[in-house]
Amino acid sequence: MFEAVRRFWKDPVWSSVVAGLIVAGSLSGGATALGWWPVVVSGIESAWVSIISDVAVPAWLLLVMVAACMKVSWELATWWDRLGKRPYEHDVIEGVKWRWDARHGSPEEVVDVTPYCPTCDMQVVPEVKAEGYGDSRTVRSTYCCDGCGTKLGRFEDDPTYKSRVVRHIERNLRNGRR
Repeated sequence: MFEAVRRFWKDPVWSSVVAGLIVAGSLSGGATALGWWPVVVSGIESAWVSIISDVAVPAWLLLVMVAACMKVSWELATWWDRLGKRPYEHDVIEGVKWRWDARHGSPEEVVDVTPYCPTCDMQVVPEVKAEGYGDSRTVRSTYCCDGCGTKLGRFEDDPTYKSRVVRHIERNLRNGRR
């Protein structure tokens, strides 16, 4: 029984219907307890009379005004929605701040991936150093900021590291992180 209720409640449509019924029942009970039903009924009646009454303005003008208000409301809503969504074009990954250009938010078009210092925001360039001899030789990259001297870490095999950062960015773009 509880599993069926849990499945029912997790469905976005049915949970909204149930929540609406709960709110409607609560408001109805509150209006009954407080004796507000005569006020609610008179408000509905006056709204209906206002809707069907004759007005001095032509009906076509009212329709144009309503359509214009709806258009302006839609534009404001979409503008407000776009205002909150900034493009995902920077992140701190493994202690290094990275910036890039993601064309149209597409994970297939991440270009110009560049490291920056998270402390002073100056672009950093990796210092590639080979360590060891023969078969035990490794290539390490050290990111050190020229501006503030912050050591950002040592990473083995620079091309693999940058490729790992790009894959991290692409994953975040695919998963909707912005």
